[in-house]
Amino acid sequence: MREKCIVYISSTNYKIVSAGTEKFISEIIDAYKDRGIHSIQMFPLTNFNEKVDSIGMHRNFIGINYDGTFVGVYCVTDIFEAINYLCKKYELQCEGIIINQLHHWMLINLADELLKIKLPIYVVIHDYMMVCPYLMFQDGNGIRCGLIIERPSNKHCLGCQYLERGIDHFDKIKIFFSKTYHLIKKVIFPSRSAKKNWLSVFPEFEKVSCIRPHLTYTCVRANRKLRDKVRIAYLGYISEFKGYSEWIKLIEKLDKSRFEIYYFGSYVEQAEKDGAKSILVDFNKSNLPSMAEQLEKNRIDIAFLWSNCQETYSYTYYEAFEAGCWIITSKHSGNIVAQVNYNNNGIAFDKIDDCITYLSNFQDEVPLVKANNVLTNTNFSEFNFPNSIDEMVGKVKRPYAIISFLYRHLRSE
Repeated sequence: MREKCIVYISSTNYKIVSAGTEKFISEIIDAYKDRGIHSIQMFPLTNFNEKVDSIGMHRNFIGINYDGTFVGVYCVTDIFEAINYLCKKYELQCEGIIINQLHHWMLINLADELLKIKLPIYVVIHDYMMVCPYLMFQDGNGIRCGLIIERPSNKHCLGCQYLERGIDHFDKIKIFFSKTYHLIKKVIFPSRSAKKNWLSVFPEFEKVSCIRPHLTYTCVRANRKLRDKVRIAYLGYISEFKGYSEWIKLIEKLDKSRFEIYYFGSYVEQAEKDGAKSILVDFNKSNLPSMAEQLEKNRIDIAFLWSNCQETYSYTYYEAFEAGCWIITSKHSGNIVAQVNYNNNGIAFDKIDDCITYLSNFQDEVPLVKANNVLTNTNFSEFNFPNSIDEMVGKVKRPYAIISFLYRHLRSE
């Protein structure tokens, strides 16, 4: 009897990149592995493709991991043959496909390959890049598009330098969904705000949509007396859309006799240059303590989560919540501000200057709101694969040996 496998489609190699989507993929793959179900993960080689394109090799390559191990490079038009080859090599029957992200994919080619495979598809929403590829929802002048998620259009995106590319991207997404609509069994959202925003653009998926938080927990409340020096930390990915510019402005203004500045994540060198005591946290390094463990160990009082984009979920929020941190966020941070308001475990500001004023007059006591009994990605009820294929019929194709060798030495995805 053949063992089962699931195909995962995303935009990066989850074994290299350490961000929220990759954390979800890693956890769900490990959870299924514990149940005896193998994984085939596919991702476009975005940076690698740019490198080989510069030397005249105009092909669109994808990478494949099998059970977390890189097994080779294929062309995007070889997906059916690649899955068939791996299923025969490892004696697998394919259960279905989980799409996590679609950016950087050649969408029409991908749709055609999925139509050949005819497996049930589950779409997990992690961000709004299926609506617009410019994640921050800001125009070319850095002006935020607004709190309402809308499809790119001349009306909504007036003056944006990305208008034509945004419309072209959205048109391809619509074609992809129209081609694969009958195969899509569920669209899964990590939060209510994500579901509401995404379905306002793709209402045709309302009947197959559901909410599945990545974590479950219980809540404990108390008060906490602060030390003479308050410890405040920036968590995770360093970037403009995560609020790093606002963080730099904040720590420049903070009274260092009252505040200690920390950073937790994988960008420790950059954070240290910018004046923060830095602690390495990386879920891809199993020997390291988790984010929540490090926050508790270092007794962090405040977590700065100033996302300039609307978060659909935010693992870092829940990790800070688990550690009992007081959350400071932006009113434009999507699910972060929604959860702060719901759990009453932080405060949100419209502008960073208001945040600076707040911290200048910070009290010596804050509510302690902590998530207990946290379980991550343990619910599989939303993923139901009824139509597994025992054996795929058709051509098989081995990975490109030379291209795979080159990618191993040049890879950065």
